[in-house]
Amino acid sequence: MPQFDFYSSFVQIFWVTISFAVFYFTVNKTILPNLAQVLKMRQKLFDYRIKLERGMSLSIFSILSLNNFKSLTSLEEVEAKH
Repeated sequence: MPQFDFYSSFVQIFWVTISFAVFYFTVNKTILPNLAQVLKMRQKLFDYRIKLERGMSLSIFSILSLNNFKSLTSLEEVEAKH
């Protein structure tokens, strides 16, 4: 049976292994660092917004930013209802 031929299955396993290794190192060196950077930035933004919502930062800029953020969200809610 051809599917149990040692020589043809060895060649297929060899090329699958080489292809996987190239794919793995490419993803590991290019895509994952960019993805990690984006996720870190999103987490920092989320933490900053939570800090503003809880009123942890009492500077004038933070209070104004919070008010602007709330007014923008309320405008979006009003427009969504119409």
